[in-house]
Amino acid sequence: MAENVLTKEIAEQLLADPELAREIELSGFTELNDDAAESLSKFD
Repeated sequence: MAENVLTKEIAEQLLADPELAREIELSGFTELNDDAAESLSKFD
């Protein structure tokens, strides 16, 4: 299912908005896009 993929766009939204990151249930994602992984890896 496509809605279970953590995309670069979602990852960047989560990094930009800490409140959103607290509200999203990350365990619902079953796949991580390569671009999303790269974006998340740059988080300090």
